[in-house]
Amino acid sequence: MQQATDELCAQLSDLEFIDSPGYLPFCPATSPRYKHIQLSPTPRFLFRVWSPKSDGQTDGIWIDSRDAAAKLGSAAEDLFQTSDVAATAAEVADHLWWRRGERADNLVSWTSSLLFAIQYMIYRYRLESDGSDLDEIMLCILDTSDYPAGTFACDMDLIKAFYAESEDLQKLHRMRTGGIYYYGEYLSQGSIKVEGKCKIVSAQAMLDCGLASLWASFDPEFEGENRWAKAVVQIRQSLLCSETSSDNIDDEQADIAVRIAELFGSGWRLPMSVNLLALLPGQLQAASIGSILIGKGGYKGDPTV
Repeated sequence: MQQATDELCAQLSDLEFIDSPGYLPFCPATSPRYKHIQLSPTPRFLFRVWSPKSDGQTDGIWIDSRDAAAKLGSAAEDLFQTSDVAATAAEVADHLWWRRGERADNLVSWTSSLLFAIQYMIYRYRLESDGSDLDEIMLCILDTSDYPAGTFACDMDLIKAFYAESEDLQKLHRMRTGGIYYYGEYLSQGSIKVEGKCKIVSAQAMLDCGLASLWASFDPEFEGENRWAKAVVQIRQSLLCSETSSDNIDDEQADIAVRIAELFGSGWRLPMSVNLLALLPGQLQAASIGSILIGKGGYKGDPTV
């Protein structure tokens, strides 16, 4: 797999594209400085949340980084091929620290954690600087198997690659490896074509199906501090405690999870159901998941798998 990725990167670096192939791969192997970097495998499904106020641009066909949306030349340059290593390290750090303001940024964030994505939807809605309506805040699930290796890079891969050039990345490395503040972040760069490879549903549609009843912090009107990362940590801790309980998952909550998953349609409802059910407190065995999906959602024969 790694050899195939290296060969693809080498071929792409020698070509000038008239039309974009639909992705800009990370190619550390083609640079002497980074050839020791091995990109981590990418999960089958990734999630992304955005609103009209998010950086970059999304139209359901393409997802563009800030640089790509501004049509800057840097949008076509692989992060591992840049000449100014310190500037690139600063760009990676600024992106991963969610810094605002005018700056270069050719990265787009994704997450393997549906919990993190859902909590971010609510966070964006309650963020005064955003102000978007719930039907303008979108959740996307993307099938990464439709892209070649190297299209996505784990945040830790980039942190390790540029670690020596940035104190901010060194601090982030300590946080990410501390066992608490890690959220399964992955990055794409430039423009990525998602048409036909994803499903997009609004926060409002998910809330209309009962999302807020799964966890208190999923309620956009929740009375309390507008938290994102800390709210995710709190839910994770609650789920860990529930693993020692003999109680089964609540049937009503399971129904809601499946109902929300149905919004995503055939081919997407199965991974969404599994991810949503995994967010519920209580015990649930693999066989029980199958029974729930077939019994409540009629998923037998779903083409996802």
